Amino acid sequence: YMREHRNLKKLIAFWDEYKQTEKEIAGNEELLKEGDEEFAEMAEEELGPLRERYIQLAQDVQYALLPSDPTEDRDALLEIRAGAGGDEASLFAGELMKLYQRYTEGRGWKCEHLGSSPSDVGGYKEVILKVTGEEVFR
Repeated sequence: YMREHRNLKKLIAFWDEYKQTEKEIAGNEELLKEGDEEFAEMAEEELGPLRERYIQLAQDVQYALLPSDPTEDRDALLEIRAGAGGDEASLFAGELMKLYQRYTEGRGWKCEHLGSSPSDVGGYKEVILKVTGEEVFR
């Protein structure tokens, strides 16, 4: 029930912001029709970002309406292997690991280093990470 409640709460928040943005767009379009140049100029500047936000919120609402999958709340194991390419491939694997760690931190997820095989040049032949958090597997 907690997951359903959390999902419905997100949906309501997206919907409320969607409707508010819709009202703001309508208000700015009304200012454009009135003919006052100063207000029309300000309204025109605001319309671009408002329309972009409106489109994004529409997508967020649609996404929140999708039925949830039972696997969504599971953790994920991430394996990175250097493969063919020698030293450069191992360096790339190390950079890729750092990229995923920053990405998971940015999303508010926990990234746990389970194991790795370092290479001679400072990269990794293999890295295994465990990612835990809300909607990690989604």
